[in-house]
Amino acid sequence: MISVIIVNYNVRYFVEQTVRSVLQSNCSDSVEIIIVDNASADESVDYLKRQLPSDIKIIANQENLGFAKANNLALEQAKGDFVLFLNPDTIIGDNVLDTMAAFLRKHPKAGAAGACMIGANGEFAPESRRALPSPFVSFCKMSGLQSLFPKSRIFGRYYMKFLDKEKQNRIDVISGACLFMRKDLALQLNGFDTTYFMYGEDIDLSYRILKSGFQNWYLPVRILHYKGESTSKSSYRYVKTFYDAMIIFYRKHYKGYNHILSAAIYMTIFAKGVMTFINNNILQSLHVLKKNTQKLGVVIVCTETESHVISQILSFNPYFEYVKYIPTNYPELFVNGGILTDIDTKKYNHIIFSTDLFSYSDIISTLYSGKSKALSLGTYNSNNGSPFILLHNGTILE
Repeated sequence: MISVIIVNYNVRYFVEQTVRSVLQSNCSDSVEIIIVDNASADESVDYLKRQLPSDIKIIANQENLGFAKANNLALEQAKGDFVLFLNPDTIIGDNVLDTMAAFLRKHPKAGAAGACMIGANGEFAPESRRALPSPFVSFCKMSGLQSLFPKSRIFGRYYMKFLDKEKQNRIDVISGACLFMRKDLALQLNGFDTTYFMYGEDIDLSYRILKSGFQNWYLPVRILHYKGESTSKSSYRYVKTFYDAMIIFYRKHYKGYNHILSAAIYMTIFAKGVMTFINNNILQSLHVLKKNTQKLGVVIVCTETESHVISQILSFNPYFEYVKYIPTNYPELFVNGGILTDIDTKKYNHIIFSTDLFSYSDIISTLYSGKSKALSLGTYNSNNGSPFILLHNGTILE
């Protein structure tokens, strides 16, 4: 059995979609799904109980325990031989669970595995495979050496771009957005370190897996990760929490390291945090100004019947100026991303797929084809008579 653990905080529509992608994944193992709600204020628990199968376990916390504690709570109750820690803003393909389970069964020294993550526009997410952020590796990233020599095994180790993303490889750090591991090992390591409230837990756990004598692997099975829809990347809280997590990691694992270099890393982390906070807020302001003047367009792939429902949703939500419907008999709809080749990306910047009509694997494969990076994913869900459109930035149209 495989236990899939999803922590939710105010992103009920994303969670529902993630769960449906797991249910649709046709896994040969039995799958247990556990959702841990961290005291969401959007009535997530009641909503998910209504919309999802009754055998899905939902743990409702009375306060926000943070990512680590919430996952550990579910880990203690998990019944599977393997556990998948999965972010709520993800979609998995058909072969992900089977491939990961088979790999760990075949390789007894493999303690955990991660996936090939793509963003909402189909771009490969570099955090799919990372090295440990040692002082030197972190220095190379923050000083710009990583960017100057991205495929160098010396200066470009942080994102390990020297590895072929289409092949399985040993890596150091597996992203907590999709971390598949042996449950007995997870229990042996006491799960995630609860010193971290959010961010850094996956780096810490990955490091402890390596220190325990097991290996971490990157597998070229694809998932889609919207990336942090429950957290504002421009907020001071995000910047402070992220860089505080890095400092916790250094104090825990590198306290015996060269003090001068460690101090330099701490200073760099602090400076990076300040710059990120300033830049994000400035960029956010510019984005708002641009959004007020930008013409938004959407391409919708659905049946004719669905197009009538979607047109009604859009009429109540004037989010887009241009709307284009593509019939299901469109030539080469899902062949090498054919659907993306004829779209005027100066006019259209979103593409919405009907999840009742197309599998999540087809959607992921089409985005990953790389035909256009200018289109961001949205999905249309009939949702048992309560249809909605879910956009990549968390916007819900009902």
